[in-house]
This record gives sequence, C-alpha cells and structure tokens, in this order.
Amino acid sequence: MTPIPSDETITVVAIDDDPGDLEILQRHFEDLEGMRVDLHCHSEPAEALAEMLAHEPDCVFIDYLLGAATGVDIANSIRQNGLHCPVIIMSGQGSEKAAVATLHAGAADYMIKDKITPQGLKRALANALEKSRLERSVREHQRRQEKAVLDLTRRNQEVQRFYHTLSHELKTPLAAAREFASILLDGISGPLNADQSQYLGIVKDCCDQMTTQINDLLDVTRLETGKLVVDIHPEDLGGLARQVVRTFESNAAEKSIRMRCEIEDDLPMVPLDRVRVTQVVSNLMSNAFKFTAECGWVVVTARISPDEPGFVEVSVADNGRGISPDHQAHIFERLYQAEKNDFYLKGGMGLGLNICRDLVQLHGGTLSVSSEVGRGSTFTFTLPLERASIASPSANQLETTR
Repeated sequence: MTPIPSDETITVVAIDDDPGDLEILQRHFEDLEGMRVDLHCHSEPAEALAEMLAHEPDCVFIDYLLGAATGVDIANSIRQNGLHCPVIIMSGQGSEKAAVATLHAGAADYMIKDKITPQGLKRALANALEKSRLERSVREHQRRQEKAVLDLTRRNQEVQRFYHTLSHELKTPLAAAREFASILLDGISGPLNADQSQYLGIVKDCCDQMTTQINDLLDVTRLETGKLVVDIHPEDLGGLARQVVRTFESNAAEKSIRMRCEIEDDLPMVPLDRVRVTQVVSNLMSNAFKFTAECGWVVVTARISPDEPGFVEVSVADNGRGISPDHQAHIFERLYQAEKNDFYLKGGMGLGLNICRDLVQLHGGTLSVSSEVGRGSTFTFTLPLERASIASPSANQLETTR
C-alpha cells in the first residue's frame, strides 16, 4: 500500500440518510492520524451527485440502504456519470450477500458500521485510493494504447493509399518509356550503332525492373486490404514448374548456372491460381539466381509432400551464399534485406518473399526456408491437394525477399 503524504488533503463525500451515522463517521475521520480529510456529508444522493459532478472527490462513502435506492444503485449512477472516484459501501447489517453485491458492482470496499474504527477507516481509505490510482494508471495506459493503435491504423492507411497512388501514377509514363525504347531497339525510327543499342537495352531492362517493383507495391496493397483474390482451378503443377524454369534459361546461360527441374511421376492435378503460383515460383527462382555465383546450380522440384499428407510441395534450391540463422528469422518480413547492399547491388525492395508467402497462404499452404551460410538455400512451399475454405492472411504476417 502506497502511503499518503501527510500534507495532502483528501476530499471525501459521505452519503447516509441517518444523521447520527454521519456524525459518528465524521468523528472517526477527525480521529485519523497522519491523514488530512475534507469531509462533505449529504443525506440526499441527488445533492451529493451534483456536488461530485462539479468537483470529483477522492473517495465516496455510501450507506447500503438509502430509502428506495441502495448504495449499489448510487455507485452505478456515479460511474454512469463518468466519475471514477473509488466507492466504499457502509452497512448497518453484516450481510454477506450485500458485501458480494457491492464488490461485484465495483465498490472498493465494504464496511460494517458498528465495526468501523479510525484505524480501519484509514486502512480502507488508503487501500481504496491506491486501487483508484492503479485503475487510473491502467485507464491512461489503455487510452494511450488505443490512441497509438488509431494513429498506426491511420498511418498504415495513408501508406497504403500512397502505395496505390504512386504505383498507378508511375505505371503510365514508365510503360511509355519502355515502349519508345523498344521502338528504337527495333530500328523502326532508323538504324542504331552498337553502343546505342546497348544503352537502350539497359533502359528497357530498368523499365522492366521498375515495373516489377511497382506491381509488387500494388500486390502488397491489395493483400493488406483483402482485395487480392485467387482464382483456383485444377492445374498441372509439374507443367507450370517446367514452364517457369524455361523462362530462366537465358539467365542461366549468362551466369553458367546449371538448372534442373525434378517433377515426381504421376503428380496429380492441383487446385491453384496459375498466375499467382507462377509468380511465386518465378520470384523464388529469381532470388536463387541473384544470390548464386557463376557456375553454380539451381534445382526446382515438385512432389507429394512426405511430411504433410494431402499436400504437394515445390522447392527451389541453390548453392548460393546462403542465409544466416539471424536473417532467416526475419527473411519473410516486409522490406527486409539480408545484407545492407542488397537493394543497390541485387535490386528489389524486399517485397518478393512477403508477397510469395501471402499468396501461398491464400492457397492454404505455407512457405518456409532452410539455409546454411556458404552452402545455399532451399525455399519450399506447400499447396493442398483439395481446396479448403481459405481466409485472407493477416497484415502482420506479410513478409519479404532476401
């Protein structure tokens, strides 16, 4: 119990329709040692409530029986009027039922009138004030938390609107820039020398990279707002994986990376959104190529999951630089980069794995990583063989690229 400073005056309101009981209570308060009390006595609850609304007291003592009303009724009225001062109920009868009712109503204490002493009164008042102080602290903490949540929600909505607006505003001029670069590369406006072709090729590649990043921003916005839905139909998962691998043949040739696609025989049709699962596999492949040195290898596999009955699993493995355990714990967080220079040297904004994991979750599956520094990484996602009722993933479960 926190001691009350002796120089602090405590304002107390007492409500009792028996003048004799009020006089006895007043004498008890006068006999208190080490505690200064400014006592206001009332026989009418309405009169007392009007005073409390004008100046909220530190504590209120209420008789349990006040004509047609009870102390519990008055305590409820005090709370309904927005007052939070502690209430102590007094009763001339030692009724256990009344004591339970008052405590359930939120009273700080319950006292029997003929057993009240100055020492007991001081103890009950100090306890009630300490409890009130703690409750105020909790209310203030809750208020700050609620305000913080509202602020974060508002800021998150502003960020999402910014993502969406920025993405749409950039896509049109970017598409135009890429189209004109393609026209020049095709020689439609006249012949180009080797250097000009090379530079325009770089411009076109940069436009493609920016388009991918803008699309990622749009996907993140749609995922967070629940506007991205998957269109699921039975598909040939093995054929999908082979098709994605073929699109990386030129990347593999440039870095002399060996690619292999291992599809389990008799793999059944899998319910999936072909566009979105292609996006997932392509992103995992792109990451593998980014972080695998020349003459390395990348292997894509698709099979019935040996660990999860009723699921298929797709893995993209490489023998690249690998990911440390510390980074693996955060690898699926939005905008996370395993190395500080990855944004500049490898490209991407750290949204790819974020989106991949969410898309997999929309299918009812999971995405995980197994990696060892210097020996490579394996990203594996699962998909159910039977379509289930799938809920939109939570915004705080979104994740990112390596």
